Amino acid sequence: MSDDAAFLEVLAGCTEAASSMDLSDDGFNPPDGTYDVEVVGFDTGTKPKDGITNAWVKPTFLILDGEFEGQSFTNFFWLPGVFDADMPPMGLKRLLQFTTCLAGMEIRNPIEAIEVGNQAIGEYVTLEVYRTTAKKSGKVYVNTRFLRKLTATTEEVAENANNIAEVPAS
Repeated sequence: MSDDAAFLEVLAGCTEAASSMDLSDDGFNPPDGTYDVEVVGFDTGTKPKDGITNAWVKPTFLILDGEFEGQSFTNFFWLPGVFDADMPPMGLKRLLQFTTCLAGMEIRNPIEAIEVGNQAIGEYVTLEVYRTTAKKSGKVYVNTRFLRKLTATTEEVAENANNIAEVPAS
């Protein structure tokens, strides 16, 4: 342990923030591809910006097999408090797509979507990760397409993936 009093004072000042910090997401995003994942988190919250209260939703996924098995990553859905009804926010669309996949039926009510998401911990889905580049800024965005809900346990999903990988090409 350091004897530097100033250093220890800074660390003490970080204690409260550290106790509530989400350590599950290390900023990892898998490369483009299709992944079987378990939903291991579903966080929600609000953030004021320019005097408007906005909402956010952040599901966390755990990759079940392959090169990135055991790695977790998140998706982030930003839901602005004010928007043009003719241009609904992309975060809302992605939230509804995710919960529609989980529910096995179309979800169009955001409140219902949050209820489905809150019950999603321990559920399994197949998703596709892909990247797009903004034309104006050139910024690269990581996107997720939710393909289907899986009904197997973690062990069954991993075993199935291993069996598929072992099938010889014809």
